[in-house]
Amino acid sequence: MNKSSVFTALFLCSAFFMSSCATQSIVVKPGYDFSAIKRVAVLNFNDAPYYPNSGAMPSELFTKYMLKTGYSVIERTRIDSIIQEHQLFLAGVLDPAQVKEFGKVAGVDAIITGSISMLTPERDFYEAGYQRFIAAQVGITCRMISVETGEVLWVGSDTYDGMNTQTAFEYLISSLVDELMKTLKKAHQ
Repeated sequence: MNKSSVFTALFLCSAFFMSSCATQSIVVKPGYDFSAIKRVAVLNFNDAPYYPNSGAMPSELFTKYMLKTGYSVIERTRIDSIIQEHQLFLAGVLDPAQVKEFGKVAGVDAIITGSISMLTPERDFYEAGYQRFIAAQVGITCRMISVETGEVLWVGSDTYDGMNTQTAFEYLISSLVDELMKTLKKAHQ
């Protein structure tokens, strides 16, 4: 094994172990009865600066993991048509009155949305004649909003380093949905 391969292997091992040091933070509205939430709409997440359309992947993954847990999620195209038809959420602003109107028209109990707080894609670079690999770094903040009141019910944020952007987003969303499900299960007990 040459010197470059040894450095690459050591970096990958250390990246794997360091990546488990995520910075997850969860905040829940005290006293809210989450048992009423059965059907949700996942809006597009806000893009990371300088990375147009980067918010599409986490919103699609959130939809995937919510479905996997058994929740009813309305189709993205239906969400987009409701937003356009009723001219809702213009300029990305979630006005409580618009949230209520959207909930009534879409037939959902809550909206899930978020933003990408950090995005650094994976990359190779050369230093002192050796090829080095930098893992992808992503950060997400997401929230669940009641369509009945327009209040934020749950907020989750996390960061993660992964071998690539897709893997990092997959881990983050899976982890955040797991935490959301723990919150919802506690409410059902």
